[in-house]
Amino acid sequence: MSFFGQICLVAQPVVLSYRTSTLYGAAEQAVGGAAAVASLSIASIIGPQMYPNSDAPQYLAGFIATCALLGVCILTYLTLPYWLYYEARTRKRKTGHALPLTAIEDAEISHISAAALTRIHEVNEHEEQASEKNAAEKGNEEGQRTVNHVESV
Repeated sequence: MSFFGQICLVAQPVVLSYRTSTLYGAAEQAVGGAAAVASLSIASIIGPQMYPNSDAPQYLAGFIATCALLGVCILTYLTLPYWLYYEARTRKRKTGHALPLTAIEDAEISHISAAALTRIHEVNEHEEQASEKNAAEKGNEEGQRTVNHVESV
């Protein structure tokens, strides 16, 4: 039983990387991450309920349910590459690209010119200098205020 559990445990990083590589755009990745965390939380709630004290000491119903779930997980992990291959092939037939169109649009938008990149750095440097100047002025004002408010004991 623990051997099969370890197979699922070893396959989990692969499944998470599949999720990361197949969800494009911030919204899809946010929803995918939230769904993964929500399903983990639900499983953490349901898991202990499969082993009621009335089934002690053998816990036969919990053992059977755990074996069935492990079998489903192993089957899912083994077939996941085929599902993703089928999805990419279907998407390529429809759009001409294996990647979702949102991923292609995001990649196109992310390309900026060298002049724009230089301008971004100039603006950031200007903002940092202004921030440092404001912090220095604020520090001087606070220093004066604290000196004025010190009471002698």
